[in-house]
Amino acid sequence: MSGEDALYTNLHKLPPAVEGRSDIHWDPTWADINYDACADLSWITVPIEGGTASSPHQIMLFHKGEYLGTGSYVSFGFWPEVTRVNDATLKTVYKWPRAGESNAGASGRSTSYYTWDASLEKVVHSGEFPPH
Repeated sequence: MSGEDALYTNLHKLPPAVEGRSDIHWDPTWADINYDACADLSWITVPIEGGTASSPHQIMLFHKGEYLGTGSYVSFGFWPEVTRVNDATLKTVYKWPRAGESNAGASGRSTSYYTWDASLEKVVHSGEFPPH
């Protein structure tokens, strides 16, 4: 399966883009596809339709090509910086505005790690999420 196939096959499994808003949808045309059917952990980042820099994004996680779910049920604003640490671990830096800051001046950062744990057969999260 290609990354595009993985995205479109599983897009309907994402949680609502914005809780309580059925008029806001995920936009697969702007997705950042880092899918690897051979990797212990790979990802696709998806923004919302018509969004801005601070609009919600979601990270879809895959193990050996199988969709596992998202990094978090809650969608966070700003495009997350996801990088590969190794075949089984992803580092994600979430951006957010501190009290009194505008979205343009957002300086807050929270770092999360997602690791495929073969003994548990699931992804384990460590680190911090943005304040919500």
